Amino acid sequence: MNLGRTIPAGIFLILFISGCRKKDEYTRPVTVDLKIGVSMDSSLTADFLHVTSVRIGIGGISFRGMRNPGGVYYFETDPKMDFQKFSSSWITESVQVSDFDMPQGIYQGMYWDIFLTPLSPDYFLSDGLTENELKDIGCVDPGDGYWSGGPTVSVSGIYKSVNGDKLPFVCALSPSVNLNVLSVDEFGNEWITLFVDKDYEAVMTFRFRTNNRVLKQDLFENAEISTGSGYPRIIISALRNWDLCCELGLDMSVNVIIRKL
Repeated sequence: MNLGRTIPAGIFLILFISGCRKKDEYTRPVTVDLKIGVSMDSSLTADFLHVTSVRIGIGGISFRGMRNPGGVYYFETDPKMDFQKFSSSWITESVQVSDFDMPQGIYQGMYWDIFLTPLSPDYFLSDGLTENELKDIGCVDPGDGYWSGGPTVSVSGIYKSVNGDKLPFVCALSPSVNLNVLSVDEFGNEWITLFVDKDYEAVMTFRFRTNNRVLKQDLFENAEISTGSGYPRIIISALRNWDLCCELGLDMSVNVIIRKL
């Protein structure tokens, strides 16, 4: 692979090598599959709550690897790449979103920067949310009919009430827009060796948990229910059902594990 060209999978690669190196030694490519998945902590498990979908507004991902010897290796995803088309499956399995070639070597650190961006309001419109409900999750209508803004993360599912009714819910979040992660291998080591003629995967997992050990059902029972669309649902955000939003206390973290296939 020519590292100076664009990869069809949507990854731009830039190779920085300091000093004079033997090309065959430091540029021989190793194939790495980039996968993204979602993990729900057991703290979010309750008889009355079932998470069915997670959307994460990923605007881009960049990678910086520190090799010794071999220098620094860097790449970033194509700005036009749409990660959202993969997100519907993240809740059940890790999904491959791209693949790329990295030079072999001993990496003393594999660092990932994940840039979050507001989710497209179109996704929520396709779920049947009304204009008022879009406003409740933080979307903005500038007056020209084109919605913008909104949460960078949404968690959706079904709430089963005490009387047996099942109500869909949408929890809209806007965590820090930039996430920084250090890769480890499957044994927890930060120093990772990539060998030529071997294939690897980088599994990026977004982990969700609640800060409360036990979820209180009474806050769900007393939640304000939105009925504007004709289909009752619970909107959980900074603008609607704030007490419930605080009770959930959803926290998102990320880890990246490098494995040999």
